[in-house]
Amino acid sequence: MVKIYQTIPCNFDSSIQVVSCFVHFSKSFILLERASNEADPGAWGIPGGKMEEQESPFQAMKRELFEETSLEANMSLRMLGSLFFRRPAIDYTLQVFELQLKEPPKIYLSEEHSSYEWVTPLQMKEFKLIPGTIQVYRYFYQNVRSL
Repeated sequence: MVKIYQTIPCNFDSSIQVVSCFVHFSKSFILLERASNEADPGAWGIPGGKMEEQESPFQAMKRELFEETSLEANMSLRMLGSLFFRRPAIDYTLQVFELQLKEPPKIYLSEEHSSYEWVTPLQMKEFKLIPGTIQVYRYFYQNVRSL
């Protein structure tokens, strides 16, 4: 089970930093399906991954976007904030971004993913999502701003 906090919880031990990004075009955003040889195979989520040593959150997000989708993040990449995840075996900090696109991009997936879909917020419920995805969406788009 995943627990998500807005502030650092007691005894939080996070040596792992993770980034993720809501990539928007019009009223939709992209979901990526994890390949069968990845963790949570067949689950859908937004682009993202672990930060590497000496990488800033912005550098990590730009790298992950390019590696997973071939998108080059421009000046419209914006940090929304941080959340703190606690899973049974690990704690980690998630830095959440958004990227607004003016036109539909060409997407070239990495081997980590098998397909992608542009979805509206209502369509998200139709997908088997990576644990925590819907909670992150709700926090940033229902509590912070509207899509």
